[in-house]
Amino acid sequence: MEINNPISHAEQEVMDSLAQLESKGVLQPKNRMDLRELLNPKGEQDLDDISDEEIFEAVLSMQDTEQETIEIDVAVDKRPSRKEAIAASLTLQAYLKEINKPFARQLEARLASFGRQTHLDQFQVMHNTQITDYFTQQSDRVI
Repeated sequence: MEINNPISHAEQEVMDSLAQLESKGVLQPKNRMDLRELLNPKGEQDLDDISDEEIFEAVLSMQDTEQETIEIDVAVDKRPSRKEAIAASLTLQAYLKEINKPFARQLEARLASFGRQTHLDQFQVMHNTQITDYFTQQSDRVI
């Protein structure tokens, strides 16, 4: 009397399904991978030979990489200058000219408004200067 093994049956169904997909051209036979190879990749089979020192060095290396990532994130969080923001806006406007869709037109209008408002804000903080503001006064001058 033969005992039905549910795992063997499931494996056979999967193999039959894969064969059908291959026959239809959906899967390529060369892409098929053995289950044992999938669960135990060749690159991981040699991990038993790794020393504690090598593991320690790998952890330190990973921590250094994480620190560099944090430093990059801090640099990205710095607020761009007005000039950089306007340059980015102009770049986006140039890109959007090629897109003929309503969202692109709306974004173009918003970017144009942003540019005008940014220039207006710049002019509002300006103050009048006199030509004498650019010359230093010499109080010890002898006439």
